[in-house]
Amino acid sequence: MTAARTAAIRLVVAVLFCAGAAPAAGAGWGAPFRLAQPQTTDLTPARIAFSSSGEAAVAFGTQDEDNPSVSAAFVAVRSASGQLSAPRPIPGAEQVLGLAFSGPALELLTGAAASGLTCCDSVAVVRLGGGRFGPTQTLVSKLSGAALGSLAGLPQVRLLAAVATAHGVWAAQSSPGGRFVATRTLSASAAMPVTLAVSSPASGQTTLAWTASTGNFGDSGPNRIFASSGTTLTAPHGSHVALTVGSGHQIDELGLAPAAAGATAGWIESWLDRNGAYHAQVMLSDLRARARPAAFPVSGRLAAGLTVVGDPGGDQLVAWKACDPTPACTVHALLRRAGQPFGVPQRLGTIDAYQDPAAAISPSGTALVGWIDGGHVRAAARPLAARAFPAPRLVSSTTYAADLALAFGSEGQALAAWTQGTFAPDLVAAMYR
Repeated sequence: MTAARTAAIRLVVAVLFCAGAAPAAGAGWGAPFRLAQPQTTDLTPARIAFSSSGEAAVAFGTQDEDNPSVSAAFVAVRSASGQLSAPRPIPGAEQVLGLAFSGPALELLTGAAASGLTCCDSVAVVRLGGGRFGPTQTLVSKLSGAALGSLAGLPQVRLLAAVATAHGVWAAQSSPGGRFVATRTLSASAAMPVTLAVSSPASGQTTLAWTASTGNFGDSGPNRIFASSGTTLTAPHGSHVALTVGSGHQIDELGLAPAAAGATAGWIESWLDRNGAYHAQVMLSDLRARARPAAFPVSGRLAAGLTVVGDPGGDQLVAWKACDPTPACTVHALLRRAGQPFGVPQRLGTIDAYQDPAAAISPSGTALVGWIDGGHVRAAARPLAARAFPAPRLVSSTTYAADLALAFGSEGQALAAWTQGTFAPDLVAAMYR
């Protein structure tokens, strides 16, 4: 990590959201809002969730870069009317792995470790409702290593929690009352999960996918995508190999989105050719029998920073960056309508090499891609029925933005959140309407 980036992501523990009324340079975006108080700890990237009534929750964590065991997790909430709360520490949590609303209550999937140890040795869910945190429910314990997690909303006010860490992938599903039932182990004990993704379309069918390595010295990286399926009433169980890449190839990143039937996987596939040249490109495939993966190479460039999102009806948005050896990088996006073939990627603009694009689709039919370019926050919004993305708009003119996150609410409003600054960094946000 460069000194400039390290400085740019240092943040205050106390962050207050306050709404801006004047429009920003980009049409549809409100002015960025923030409160800064210099701190010496690092900030983990923000995660965003919206309730059906328009509340927005932003969760983030602080961590001492030189002593990662010194970590804490926080959440702040913006009401549908714009009332803002100061960030609150989440009891017993060092990291937020996922968050989602279950009716009016916010559920947080969190990781923790014993005092003096680096997260995570346990993963739990804690509810924030009526201004108070409820009791913590542990889903998985006796873990080791860094954890991946996701918390997805389902029909009938249910949630699906997925967790992956060294030697395991687990899933648990909540009842309408918010209580999670027995956690299921989905992977072989010898597997070491590398990526994790979850999809939950409106039909109620759920898909959980991951890649895993053996952990043995000299073995190649992950070359198979494993999947497990469930329903609104039943958590995913069992697993099968959904896809295998070619000999000598490996899967570096993985994303999943609802499809018109089932789910679609996107991944970064890399390999060395006969001359020793390295290649990395985006691949997309529906997870169904006899589906043919589609490749999306960018000549002379390596793909990275993949994000795959979709709406419950099966519309899908894929965004990534493609970099040359300098490295100079560009943002690319592909929109696929439900039940249709994959479209043609569109180049949206330049992106900072150390940043990844963010993407979201609204229930009302808007695709949104955001990224950091020269430290500035930029975004392009496109109605699903349009033929292309328009020119990007400037969301924030700061020169020190990093770690952008995006999410849409049910009424078509979106929230962007990012870290900003050097000597006095902030967590900053802007609303899109």
